[in-house]
Amino acid sequence: MYQPKAVVFCLSYLNIPITHTIIDKYSYDNTLIVTHSNGIRNYYLDMFPKMKVLTIVRPQISMHPKSIIDILRTKRLWRKYINRISDYDVYFFFVAHAIFESYLITLLERNNRLFYKPAVKVKYGHMNRTIKNRLANMAIHVLFGIDVQYEDSDEGIFPYVTSKYLNGLHLHRFNYPFNATKIESLIINRYCKVPGGVLLPAGGLSKNIQENMVEYRSKNNTLIQLVEQIVPGTQIYVKCHPRFNDLISKEKQLNQIDSYIPGNLIISGFKVVIGYSSGLIFEAANRNIIGISTIDYFALEEKSLRERRKKYLNDNLDKDKCIHYVTSLDDLRNILHGIYAK
Repeated sequence: MYQPKAVVFCLSYLNIPITHTIIDKYSYDNTLIVTHSNGIRNYYLDMFPKMKVLTIVRPQISMHPKSIIDILRTKRLWRKYINRISDYDVYFFFVAHAIFESYLITLLERNNRLFYKPAVKVKYGHMNRTIKNRLANMAIHVLFGIDVQYEDSDEGIFPYVTSKYLNGLHLHRFNYPFNATKIESLIINRYCKVPGGVLLPAGGLSKNIQENMVEYRSKNNTLIQLVEQIVPGTQIYVKCHPRFNDLISKEKQLNQIDSYIPGNLIISGFKVVIGYSSGLIFEAANRNIIGISTIDYFALEEKSLRERRKKYLNDNLDKDKCIHYVTSLDDLRNILHGIYAK
């Protein structure tokens, strides 16, 4: 009897819930996870030791002769591997900065079926059209056949794959419902010993905040002290962003959840998520968990940048859902008292 098989490009922690849905649909034996993230790899191998996970080492993209040779060698090795993959359903979700993965997906299209679903709604900054970046665009197109643009972002100037790439693929859309109960129960029981509390996403501070660390540290410690006055300490957890492990001051004294554990699979164990601009805030709000943003409480970035961050959070809210943007400790106190003083 024919059993369909799947390849899943899981390139972000936001992709993990839908990846679990696909695994349930095809079974562990018939699913191959492809990722560039060591954290995502560690998560799957920790939770499911027999899971098949393929880790990509992205080649450095440069016009230096050694880099070009390395890229050509890497492409040849991957073509040989991908030529053996046929009649699979290939899933991917968000490839904005994934130039090499986009190239691999293009190769897979020849003998497989492609399924695509956007992961998040993102509005990029202004296009950066310097001569250097235009030359880099041309080089990437020659080496990978991928069209990119360079955009100014909060973290610097980065290339991202344009919509022209998606428009050139034959894509099947899908909308599999995610049944979180089974996997979330497993993760919450393992990593969240006392559910019903507060989750504090941490890490990944912007350049502007890093330049004002004394004020940020002071305000952050005061915020945590307030939370500790209202919520039992055993119910307060902090979780670093997978790419950052920079806990600050009192954050180090809280219960910690490993950074490679997907936050979107543990939030149902909490009543409140308090963060700056973490995607966990809108994911919590969409699931009827109190999502609180401290963007205006810290107020350490220009107003235009703060508004852009809030727009990102709001753009990903489901209809009739909301995020609480606190401007003071009194705002936060009133929300927490309304939950924990009952």
